[in-house]
Amino acid sequence: MLLKNTAAAAFPVLILALVPVCVIAQPSSDQASNSALAPFIVVPGPTCDQKLADALAVKGINPAYQSTLMYSNGVIPTLGFATADMASVIDPTVANFMNVYGIPGGAVAITYNNSLIFAKSYGYVDVDNGVYSEPDSRFRLASVTKPITAMGILKLVHDGKLTLTDKPFGTSGMPGVPTIISGTVPGPLALTGSTSFNPALSAITVNEILHHAGGWSRDGGPGSVDLAGYGVLQGVEQFLQTFSSTPIGAPDCTTLLSYVESQPLQVTPGTEVHYSNIGFCVLSELIREKSGVSYFDYINANVLRPLGMIDTIEGATPQSARQDRESVYYDTYSTDPTTGDPLLPSLFPPYAVGPRPYGGNIGALESLGGAGDLVSTAIDIAHFTGAIASGKLYNFATEGQSLPVPCHASGWPVLFYSDSAAIPSYEMPAGSVVNGLGWDNVSLAFTGGGSLLCYDNYNFTKEGGFQGTVTSAAATADGYGFAVLFNQNDNNVPAPEWSIFWPHCADSVGGTPPYAASTDANCALQAAYNHVAAQPSGTAPWAGVDFSAQYAQGYTGWMNAPEFAVYLKKEEGFGMYPSRLEGRMGKMPVGKKAVPTPQYRARLAPQSSKVAPNAMYGQPCDTVLTAVLAAPSNTPLINLQKFLDTATSTFLYQAVWSAPIP
Repeated sequence: MLLKNTAAAAFPVLILALVPVCVIAQPSSDQASNSALAPFIVVPGPTCDQKLADALAVKGINPAYQSTLMYSNGVIPTLGFATADMASVIDPTVANFMNVYGIPGGAVAITYNNSLIFAKSYGYVDVDNGVYSEPDSRFRLASVTKPITAMGILKLVHDGKLTLTDKPFGTSGMPGVPTIISGTVPGPLALTGSTSFNPALSAITVNEILHHAGGWSRDGGPGSVDLAGYGVLQGVEQFLQTFSSTPIGAPDCTTLLSYVESQPLQVTPGTEVHYSNIGFCVLSELIREKSGVSYFDYINANVLRPLGMIDTIEGATPQSARQDRESVYYDTYSTDPTTGDPLLPSLFPPYAVGPRPYGGNIGALESLGGAGDLVSTAIDIAHFTGAIASGKLYNFATEGQSLPVPCHASGWPVLFYSDSAAIPSYEMPAGSVVNGLGWDNVSLAFTGGGSLLCYDNYNFTKEGGFQGTVTSAAATADGYGFAVLFNQNDNNVPAPEWSIFWPHCADSVGGTPPYAASTDANCALQAAYNHVAAQPSGTAPWAGVDFSAQYAQGYTGWMNAPEFAVYLKKEEGFGMYPSRLEGRMGKMPVGKKAVPTPQYRARLAPQSSKVAPNAMYGQPCDTVLTAVLAAPSNTPLINLQKFLDTATSTFLYQAVWSAPIP
């Protein structure tokens, strides 16, 4: 049923009613008690925003862990889906990690057998405007993009358009790359074409690039240079600007390769491993050339969509180009030019010096291409790693093929695992990290439950980061997929998987306390093992727990309030209810004028139990707070968003509670 202008006192009674209907409170004309946004750093006080943050705050966070870093906070609100036992131990582990390293916001997701068993957000994606992080908030992936690119390459191999021994540069350069630029930054540079092509590139194979053995060295050694770094990008941009009367911005990956093709290698290809962003730029260009479509269009059609990753998109460097539902990014050094790396001008017009995550300090996502330009959600990445961990790689399956394939199967998708885990001799020296195809580490499984798939006895891990971003992803041999994405990095934040996910994560932070996890029981993977062990004998692992459907559909378009109410009522008749609600101030034509009016949109999901989820939109803070305080513990708040109604100077809130979680 739909309730209009539900009174605050009535709503708690309704959300407790165990009837299979969705209680959706529609917009209220009541004024909110506060007309100004509460500050991010929560201090004791009477404002409704502060009370909401307190009510949603992680339980069990140790206030002694609070550091002096700018964004450390003892009150970290959390939203999302989880069983009570998982939330009670993982929430403080994540919150304490955020506190130690001064991280405003992030999200964590875990799958088992590619069922979504944990999807929670923490803190804020926009500090200045008090915007809560949501389970489906978007964050930059940084180098967690690389395994996705590598899967795209293997899809081309699967389709017979490429082999791992192919040599992308041929004898005179990649065919889709513009005229080769010769010279060395800072210059002088010149357009010289194939006469300046470095013939040493002709020996590089696809497989060597996938293993960071293409011959480029970024991080030290004789002649090392970061070919995707700020200095090179600025030099190439300034040279190309001489041919244009309008500002062009940083070169994209394809354009950057016109300079790379003339540059020397630092080592002989296929002899040593040196981490290389430029190599994965080469792979994204190779995808473009072999497929005939853009890198992202190919990845979207052949990796993302088949694996249910509907929220992954390409990112952009300038803050003005931030994508829908994408986080703001932070760096604890950004407001102190005397500390850390010097601030560098942006590579994009108007070329202003700004916060490190948006200035020259990260170079340009546009230039990284398949090395680090994707933006995604923790849920999407947990489904990516979950598809690998479960053997449900639908993009490598033939039509009608049942997944996972049995032990005796050959061909694809088994070849994805054998190719990804095949380690060339140049990765074998003592002390080296076994990379795999796009991964940071491919290790034999140490998990206690045994391998889920006989042909996948490996744990795959990947970390990413630059100013403003730190990310981790993992796929375990016993069927778990994991992702964590955070929105602050001053280049001193360690890879969070080791402090949050793996067993023994309590031992991962050296030195004196504070530790991110107090005991191994607070490590996410161990918490999952403990949950399974506590179930009745004979119960299948994670039976009846799968939140995937809550995020399987995209968002509706924006609608004015009356239209939105009608739409929700109609969808309710089909058993569809909001898993997320958002509002904003839009425009409604009245005569020849466009009048500001509240607008709403939703992400819908099928009813998951006999009791439908509850939701409200267009409500004042006090109404939401009352409902939050009265909600049963097994119906956690999964969505909370607000916007300023400029006509009334009132903040209006949207909120969704989960149906009862077993």
